[in-house]
Formats: sequence, structure tokens, C-alpha cells
Amino acid sequence: MDVSLSIIKADIGSIGGHIGPSQCLAQTVREFITEHGAKLLLDSYVSYTGDDIAIVSSHERRPTNEVVHKLCCDVFIAGTEVAKVQELYGAGQDLIKDSFSGNVRGMGPAVAELGSALLGIAGVADMAMQIVFFCSFFTKVQRK
Repeated sequence: MDVSLSIIKADIGSIGGHIGPSQCLAQTVREFITEHGAKLLLDSYVSYTGDDIAIVSSHERRPTNEVVHKLCCDVFIAGTEVAKVQELYGAGQDLIKDSFSGNVRGMGPAVAELGSALLGIAGVADMAMQIVFFCSFFTKVQRK
């Protein structure tokens, strides 16, 4: 079976600046991905690093699959609606192409994906969780 690992993240709103999403926002994202991704995803996990909510999923589609990406986009749109109602900081900011909140880094959702070709390399599959953990911090590191 060909399996891909996708990590798709976006800042769709946070409490107190860039601290993190509200509990209600995080729960909305978890419930949406569980309900709407049930037939598409093998497994999923929703986490956040600061104000970025990340959806980690495994599926039998290739990386950059339009259906998987559309699901995540729909999740972020639903989450943005909750963030607007709660009047969270930067509600939907990564979904607005020209949104600016202090710097140009991080504008727009970010994606990191691994396909079965890479996961099939000896040792890589054994490190899948370390790769997910590492990738979830990609946008929190600044290059000099």
C-alpha cells in the first residue's frame, strides 16, 4: 500500500497575539478533520505550535493531492469562522493572501509532505514520527 504523510498548517487565529489557538478553535479543527476526513485519511492528528494549527495525516494519495489539500483548506475555513466569532487575533490571516501581521514570513498555509517512495527508504519509515515532529516546527525557525 502506498502511504503519504502530510503536514499542513495555518495560522487562523490565536489568543493573546501569537500564543496559540483557543480551546474551542482547536476542538473545532479536530472535530472537522475527524468527521470529514473519515473516508479519506488513514489517520490524523491536530496539534499547534504557537499560533499555527497543524494537521498531520496519513493517506493513500500522493503528496500534493488536491482532495487532501481541499479538506485541510475547508478545515481552516471552518476554524476561521470560529476565530472570527471569538474575535481572536489574526482570524484567518494565513488564508488571506495579502494579510500582513508584522513580517512577510509565514504568509499563507504551509505544507510538508512525504510520499511512499521516500518512506520506503530503509530507516526513514522508522523515523516517521521524528520527521513529523521536526516538520511541525519549520515555520518557527528563522534563517540568518
